[in-house]
Amino acid sequence: MEITNPPQQVPYITTKGGQRLQPVLLEMGAWDMSTDAYLSIAHNLGAEWTNIRHASCVVISDAGSAMYPSPGMDDDIDPKLIGVCPVSWGSTTVSIRRRTGGWFDTAGYSSTASSRGYIILWVQV
Repeated sequence: MEITNPPQQVPYITTKGGQRLQPVLLEMGAWDMSTDAYLSIAHNLGAEWTNIRHASCVVISDAGSAMYPSPGMDDDIDPKLIGVCPVSWGSTTVSIRRRTGGWFDTAGYSSTASSRGYIILWVQV
């Protein structure tokens, strides 16, 4: 006998302390990272923006052959330097910054033909 489970959707995760955290996925849209160091994305959370507990992102190369999570970038000069990460959020937007002279400040991340990647927010519900 074969037992299978249907796909399931979980609206949130619960922490050990009982807090409920819901993931919110935002598409970055086009971003010429070689020209612009900052990108701001509308989160559309309204008053719930104060419940954002964490933000991270995934950057996709122009060729679509590589994906990089934040803050997982480093370099030989200083491995502690972060290549790109969400730096702030407010009542309407989440802002991301890439490091000048870093990995993403190159021609391989200059196309605006497709979305640059995703922002993942964890919102307490």
